[in-house]
Amino acid sequence: MKAEKLYPIISKWEEQWKKDCGGMLSPGVATEFALLKEALEKEMRDAAAKQGGVKSVYNAANAIIKNAKKCYPSKPNIHGMYEDENQYGETVYCICDGYTAVRFKKELPLERIPDGAGEPFHLKNIVKKPNGAQQIVLPDIADIKVFCKTCDKDDLYCLDEELDVYVNPNYLANIMGCLPNATAYARDGVSAIYFEAENGDGVLMPARPKK
Repeated sequence: MKAEKLYPIISKWEEQWKKDCGGMLSPGVATEFALLKEALEKEMRDAAAKQGGVKSVYNAANAIIKNAKKCYPSKPNIHGMYEDENQYGETVYCICDGYTAVRFKKELPLERIPDGAGEPFHLKNIVKKPNGAQQIVLPDIADIKVFCKTCDKDDLYCLDEELDVYVNPNYLANIMGCLPNATAYARDGVSAIYFEAENGDGVLMPARPKK
């Protein structure tokens, strides 16, 4: 069984064991669970690190398209890839789900928006570096993929503590997968985060932690 399937099973066992023991594990048992989960996380991280290249970009882009259909079923103009122009008049190939937007320099073999979908969702004034933004350090994508598999459903990922930038970890994994080795820029915890890479650019909207 793969580590990503084993991890939630082990976590449930750990929680049930805690309940059966009055809410606390003995030091020995707690250590065993911690070591086992650490080993599974390493296995997932190693597997994620090997998933590079065109296939990784394709899978991440498809995840954005799938999310667009799920979150905005009444907006077929983002239910696939479509052509647009950037601020320089160059043709770019776009995908967007309302939270993440990516512009590829070259066309990918992705599902296109359906015929008759209406006016394309123009990204020219959306995908850009915010005024006053500064470069931020991105985590390793393998670590983000592990975080996605091990965190609770509503957990956010702190992308930059100083700027108070939090994001949906799945959306972060998607845009980093689409734009390998990207450089990212952020201004604060409410403005779009801009990503720039050799194969294109994009933005990711931040999220605010629940208080």
